[in-house]
Amino acid sequence: MTKACKICPFVLFNLLQKNFVKITTNMKKQLLVILAVFIALSMFAQYPGGQGNRQFYSKIFSQLQPGKGVIIGRVVSTDGKGMAYTTVTLYRQSDSSIVSGVLTDTTGRFALLNVPMGKYFMEVKFIGFRKKIIKDITVSKKQRFVKIGKIMLKEQAQQLDQVVVTAQSKDIEYRVDKKVINVSKNIATAGGTAVDLLQNVPSVQVDIQGNVTLRGSSNFTVFINGKPSVLEGSEALQQIPASEVQRIEIITNPSAKYDPDGVAGIINIITKQPHERGYNGNISITYDNYNSLRANAIFNIRFKKINYFIGFTKNDRIRPADYISKRIISHDSMKTVFESNGTNVFHRGGWTAKTGFNYYLNDKTTLTLSGNIGQRKFNFSSQSFFNQYVTLNQSKLYNVFYKQSGVADAQGWMYRADIDLLHKFDNNGHQLHAYAFVSNWMPTRLNQTTVDTTDQDWNIISQTQFGQKSSEQRSGFKSRFQVDYDRPLSNGRKIETGLSLRYNKVTSDYRFYQKDGSDQWQELTDRANYMIFNRLISAAYFTYTGKLKDILNYQVGLRTEYVNRLINQTATGEQDRVDRVDLFPSLNISKRFGRTFQMQLGYSRRVHRPNGWYLNPFPIYVDQYTVMRGNPALLPEFANSYEFNMIKNFKSGYFSVETFYRKTLNKFQRIRTVADSNVIVNTWTNAGQDIATGAELSFNYFLMRMLMFNASTSVYYYQLMGTLNNQDVNTADWTWNSRLMLMAMLPTFTRLQIMGFYRAPIVTLQGYSKGMFFSSIGLRQDLFKRKLSITLTVWDPFKLAKFESVTDVQDLYVFSEYIMKSPQVSLTLSLRINDYRPQQNMKQQQEDVSEFEGEGLY
Repeated sequence: MTKACKICPFVLFNLLQKNFVKITTNMKKQLLVILAVFIALSMFAQYPGGQGNRQFYSKIFSQLQPGKGVIIGRVVSTDGKGMAYTTVTLYRQSDSSIVSGVLTDTTGRFALLNVPMGKYFMEVKFIGFRKKIIKDITVSKKQRFVKIGKIMLKEQAQQLDQVVVTAQSKDIEYRVDKKVINVSKNIATAGGTAVDLLQNVPSVQVDIQGNVTLRGSSNFTVFINGKPSVLEGSEALQQIPASEVQRIEIITNPSAKYDPDGVAGIINIITKQPHERGYNGNISITYDNYNSLRANAIFNIRFKKINYFIGFTKNDRIRPADYISKRIISHDSMKTVFESNGTNVFHRGGWTAKTGFNYYLNDKTTLTLSGNIGQRKFNFSSQSFFNQYVTLNQSKLYNVFYKQSGVADAQGWMYRADIDLLHKFDNNGHQLHAYAFVSNWMPTRLNQTTVDTTDQDWNIISQTQFGQKSSEQRSGFKSRFQVDYDRPLSNGRKIETGLSLRYNKVTSDYRFYQKDGSDQWQELTDRANYMIFNRLISAAYFTYTGKLKDILNYQVGLRTEYVNRLINQTATGEQDRVDRVDLFPSLNISKRFGRTFQMQLGYSRRVHRPNGWYLNPFPIYVDQYTVMRGNPALLPEFANSYEFNMIKNFKSGYFSVETFYRKTLNKFQRIRTVADSNVIVNTWTNAGQDIATGAELSFNYFLMRMLMFNASTSVYYYQLMGTLNNQDVNTADWTWNSRLMLMAMLPTFTRLQIMGFYRAPIVTLQGYSKGMFFSSIGLRQDLFKRKLSITLTVWDPFKLAKFESVTDVQDLYVFSEYIMKSPQVSLTLSLRINDYRPQQNMKQQQEDVSEFEGEGLY
């Protein structure tokens, strides 16, 4: 008799002792339970393991729910040894949807707990080994305990002419409401930021200055690990080191669970979350030929109930550029022309220190406290040489030559503190999640312009002919409290509901100065202003996920938001208040056809609310010829977004087609008008509506498992309809972009990556942007059992990247061309410390199961 059989009398005795009263009243039911346990233990008796084996199975029975089953097995290699941390995934046979998943323990054993009655198939895989499919698994009332036995995996890594080939993870995965991008293979972004990673992501475009758009729109929301970022848009993405990113989720039609902000959708950055016991860390440092220095370090220590982490990021990114500009202001037959050329230097920098811990109160409740503090800065400096002249009936009247020097600088302290509480009622997704954060960025902003008179060869004749500067003390406080409740139901159904409260307060103390005849700065008090911007948003949502006769999965939701906004202007005494309630419905449908073909259909209503920068009517003087002014009458943008997607997976890759239609009302548009003395005033208006209709095609293919080919193309028709200066405006055009990436897996853990991207011209309300092309080459070498990586990257090796735009209206023509200095060559060193998974017990394995269920599988 085996050891498992020997413990059966003790199990029976304990059951009888604990349930004596119930047994006397309902003997039949209890005897059936005892008989089932006895049969299960006898079935398990074939497994060796002593005391550890006893604990393994007692853990299973303690967590088994009535009416549910359990599937057990053991994964071994060809030499018969157990394979730890192998991924085991259970799929429903009818629609290939994921039901459950788990990692094997240190001996290769696994147990899929509380499996509903039904028919399934199982996928078992581990990096470097051939995956295995176990078909025709049935859990029923007669067979609640399903024993798979030993599952043997064979190594997939093989030696071909001294080339090591390993298994690759899936690049893209479609879920019911999102698209998940695995960015782990992108080597050219080593030492960069999340913006660099997004250059190779379908649906996303990045211009030469690092500005990000999602399906042609810069109006999107950035989430980090499912929580809204303190910063917005491209600015937020510039602060996230690429080395910390695990994957990127593109949510173009978010469900009602998410904030509706951002008409184009949400970019959710999922960072690497160390969760193994012991200690580990990662250190990386990057330096390039323009003196940019970026460093990132993260360390993690995990004990039995506490996971502690600490990190530091240093980011000094310097990008010089040359530019050419021509501006023509027309007054009947007279034209004032400004021709200029010069250099600009963009410098984003700062540092951030972060720390925090996860405290596991028990098997079901986790408390997380975290915070970060640091300094951020943005600096833009320019040296421009102007030739200004006036023509009358095409005859030149006079020439003026001058040098203009400008500086725009913003730097200050920032902080953020988070508290997060997660309680899991079970391991099937029934949970309550509450979190809150407070944050602030307190920059001092400075804009300064000086003009020196020169001759036609740009030699200075007289210094400081003109000088102006402005300063602003700013504070941007944000806070949020949110609680979410998730309740899975039977047959794959689920309800989600929650409440959130957001508060944002911005204060701005603006001062303006000009140089007088004695070359001293004098404050102009009539141009000073103090603004207070308050916005409170309270929201409630409900979503329901279900199935329609096992034909398709669907998710329907509704969110309601109340907005209270107040702007106070001390200079003018004006106040602008908004009180409104809006509804945001959502619908997502998905259908799988076997394991290789999937379809999605989605709809959501989105909003883009103007911030203080858009609304503040007080003029901001950029230089002597440029003024920025907000519009307090600006209405929120509202977008209705529809999409239909298809993806086909095959053995060596995938092919996807995504189609979308987005209509935006009250469209924001920056417009330029000419004021007195040839001053151009930039402001915003609700231009009417725009419509974007298009398709995105992506193709990924592995050739002989040594060469990866990835290509994508987006084609869409953009139409802008509105009223400008009391005249109807209707402009439309086709545009497209395309990217191509090749990656070769070379001998001895060496990888080569080549990428190219082209964006066609884009129309705007007052002009257009010309086409743009850039490329990159990356080479990565792993050393010392892949603990150390060295990556060499060359951006724009052929010096083709430039950005050109045109504004052409009745009395104003502006042409500008920016050419970033290139090629940019960077070298990155990355060191992984203790990069392995130490021993885990069964408790840790269950934590991994819940993480798997929450985030999905690659």
